[in-house]
Amino acid sequence: MAEPLTPKNDPVTNAINSLTESIIRDKQLEAKAQVSNKENALSKSTPKTTPASGKKRKAETSLVEEITAYTADLDHVICTDDFEDDPLPTCSSIRTKMNKLFDSGVMTKAYMAI
Repeated sequence: MAEPLTPKNDPVTNAINSLTESIIRDKQLEAKAQVSNKENALSKSTPKTTPASGKKRKAETSLVEEITAYTADLDHVICTDDFEDDPLPTCSSIRTKMNKLFDSGVMTKAYMAI
């Protein structure tokens, strides 16, 4: 058997081998990620079959629960005592803020009438 031209423990050879192994590991991880992404895409894109009987899907939360969550007391989140000493804004500052809302399209005047 012929002797190798370079010694086995050469730093350059070790660096090349470790770089090659690193590239191979990266390629394997990318391949696994692509396979899992494809599996996720396939599982999400498959339509679920529903019976043709026309049954309605039940809501996750009832209307009463939604109303109680909407009207929940938020005093524990924002303490109203922090704002008691603040001065009230003037009419012109409120008018300016409302006009900015109307001009930006966030709110309409018809919505304000409700």
